[in-house]
Amino acid sequence: MQPERSGLTMSYLLLLAFALTVTVVDGDSDFTVRTRRFVPAKSSPERVKGSPFVTELNNSYVTENITFHSDFRTALLMIDVWDDISSPSLYENEQFRVRPLLEIARKFGWLVIHAPSENKEWPGVGDVLPGEILVTGEDGRPGSASLCYPHLLNHSVEHVVMAGFDTNYCVLDKPCGSIRTSTELARASTAQVVLVRDATLPQSNWYENDYYSHMSSVNLIESAPWLPSKYIRSTTVQNIAQGFGLSPSDPIMKNGTRPLKYPLKIPVTSDEKPFGEVPTGPIERGTAALVVVSCSDDELGIYANDGFRSRVWENRALHLEPLLQQARKKKLTIVHVPNGHALNGSKNGACQPLKGEAVMEDTESFDEYLSTKGIDTLLYVGYAANHDMLFGVGGMARYYSNQRYLKEKTPQYFWIQEATVAFETGSSLAGGEWAKKQALAYRQPLVQKDGNILSQKMVEEFYS
Repeated sequence: MQPERSGLTMSYLLLLAFALTVTVVDGDSDFTVRTRRFVPAKSSPERVKGSPFVTELNNSYVTENITFHSDFRTALLMIDVWDDISSPSLYENEQFRVRPLLEIARKFGWLVIHAPSENKEWPGVGDVLPGEILVTGEDGRPGSASLCYPHLLNHSVEHVVMAGFDTNYCVLDKPCGSIRTSTELARASTAQVVLVRDATLPQSNWYENDYYSHMSSVNLIESAPWLPSKYIRSTTVQNIAQGFGLSPSDPIMKNGTRPLKYPLKIPVTSDEKPFGEVPTGPIERGTAALVVVSCSDDELGIYANDGFRSRVWENRALHLEPLLQQARKKKLTIVHVPNGHALNGSKNGACQPLKGEAVMEDTESFDEYLSTKGIDTLLYVGYAANHDMLFGVGGMARYYSNQRYLKEKTPQYFWIQEATVAFETGSSLAGGEWAKKQALAYRQPLVQKDGNILSQKMVEEFYS
């Protein structure tokens, strides 16, 4: 979390740090909480001529009630609620969403895990109380997954209620974040992560619209593309408070449901951002490769959505395939990563692998290939930006985390902006491909000094 700074006086801060009253209720009580689950719209396999055209505007959420326990089997995991509330948007969210959520957790006897990483936690949450857990620092153990996971396992946690900042950065990929925690839970138990979607905010300074940025970032966690065939439910502070029977007049309910200014609901946007520099040296040395992700003519997974599929085919014709053909003429190494898609269909055009081009079916083989061939720079194109390109086989998202937390040496990696589209929600598509923008903004510009987004024109001009 790296909020912008603007001065708030110390007296103003002291007003916020009032003491939290802790009253634990009967640990045998169970409570039903309303959650939502994202359901991507797909065309029917029995589709016939004249049937409705299914687009991402048809995506939906279904309401599901789940049972929380008023004991340590429910855990509140707070990511990076830092002692830095100079950003008005983050201060407001901490004060009127995160703190009421913490009060609920303490009132009903949940396991509380504070995970502020390398910084101090916001004083507004109070001290770490007896029985609560403080997890700090970076996780540098080889092969480690989640610093918080052992505590969840030891307490037989069934639901991990996750909140904190920022949605599209730390809540996503910190050592206690949704990727690592949900992955470990899926492997070893039936416990589930539940995101409190209004007790988190994303960074949106790359595209200057926190409204669409917030929706896209929340959906990225809800759809959990790093968990094949699984998802992460989400809920709100109000839903949790209602589930636990708090009355509208209860101070926790009143604070947790008051209208917030942020995220601003103003549909404006900016596409202005700096581009990185084309890695001319590695290309000329032959240590660069073009990674073509999930470029297929089948209808597997989200490709069963007519609208997304149509946008992919349009993008292929206008951008990806011409770039791929040019790369072949210039003898650039091509690596295909199908992520389970069929690549050899009769209609797959330039995306069908040619003789001598590698096809990688798993991440271990992908990494081994790069090492064997001495490839140190990757140019990514393909589909979908917020699914397979980030979280699929050989996906980009792991490079930042592996580099920072596991101290691994990773390749340089770049997006070629035009040669990809993302799978959108109805709202983000209506707002102008916001899921793609959030995917492109992931960890910018922390990956490379000059950023890792390239324009296709820049690449083509280098080859010309």
